[in-house]
Amino acid sequence: MPMITNLNSNAIPKRLVWADIIRLIAIFLVICIHCSNSFGNLPLVREHPGYNFWSIVFETFSRPCVPLFVMLTGMLLLPINQDPSTFYRKRILRVFIPFLIWSVLYNLFPWVCGLTGIHGDTLSMMFIGAGSNPSQSLWTSLQFIALSPIQFGPYTIHMWYIYMLLGLYLYMPIVSLLIKHSTRHQQNCFLLLWVLTLFLPYLRELMGNNILGSCAWNPFDLLYYFAGFHGYLLLGYRLKESIKINKWGTILLGAVLWIIGYAITFYGFVYMANRGFSSPSQAELFMQYCSINVAMMSVGIWLIIRQICISSPMIQALLANLTKCGYGIYLFHYFMVGLAVSFVSQSGIPIPTVIPFAALLTFLISWFVVFFLYKLFPKVSKWIWG
Repeated sequence: MPMITNLNSNAIPKRLVWADIIRLIAIFLVICIHCSNSFGNLPLVREHPGYNFWSIVFETFSRPCVPLFVMLTGMLLLPINQDPSTFYRKRILRVFIPFLIWSVLYNLFPWVCGLTGIHGDTLSMMFIGAGSNPSQSLWTSLQFIALSPIQFGPYTIHMWYIYMLLGLYLYMPIVSLLIKHSTRHQQNCFLLLWVLTLFLPYLRELMGNNILGSCAWNPFDLLYYFAGFHGYLLLGYRLKESIKINKWGTILLGAVLWIIGYAITFYGFVYMANRGFSSPSQAELFMQYCSINVAMMSVGIWLIIRQICISSPMIQALLANLTKCGYGIYLFHYFMVGLAVSFVSQSGIPIPTVIPFAALLTFLISWFVVFFLYKLFPKVSKWIWG
């Protein structure tokens, strides 16, 4: 779920290589999550439930991906020093038009497969949301396309992030005003209240939904207006500055936060999986992006990677190109995930390495395709890849 922003002279005066490294990690973690989902759908894994362990390991390990993207967005763009109409025109169109194009491509793909003789079992292998006997009719594809501006479908599950990102973009001119007219103390108070909301998923699981004023006729509880991904926006903006700890102290703090956060995420998920029947929301309880444990993992990675210094011009150029291709990689990679997992799982390599190797294969192929088409069609590609 790549952050769609490049470095911006209004926000940050020079390129930050460590921010590009965080983006690289976040993109790879996104692909790992989707490979984990496809891996868990393989017949071999269903026949040998013990293999699910590695799916859980990488699924929980990869949860910081979305928070890292949102934190980068906040760091690189806030505060916005241009009028809202200009910001919306430059940012939202750059995201929304490729989103529509790829929504059409993904949703037409089953119908095209049917025309070429590719059957539904291939679609089920490629897309975990397709189900066991997916429709390949043109009418079904057109229905999904018509709904895509307001609802993702079984072939565009990864597009959920784009709806959320567009919402953050709509909100950012407003939060920019709040940042410009607030003190650090006031921003810290907001972040403290936001951190409290990260505990609410667990409080609701223990006490039910009727807490802090929420009930059947009112979903907007006391802390509702402090909850959500915009907390990561402000957190990224605040972490733009170095914390007042030396390098190794910062790395140690980041490692402690990540270890504790990952332990809670992993063992919490295992506990929910082993306790018997769980609803989808309960199964995802310890993996929610806006939870205290995933936030701890995200901040831990951020603090550690911030200490990395890369002076190689070649590596810097590769990372800069990744930034340019990032959104395109995100849009395209879902075509490759199921195929890569199926291919790698049949290669005979050890089970624990299937997901990372499949993710690496998906990442490299997606990056190459986007890079190649940028070179081949530079003017058109910006509307296709963003």
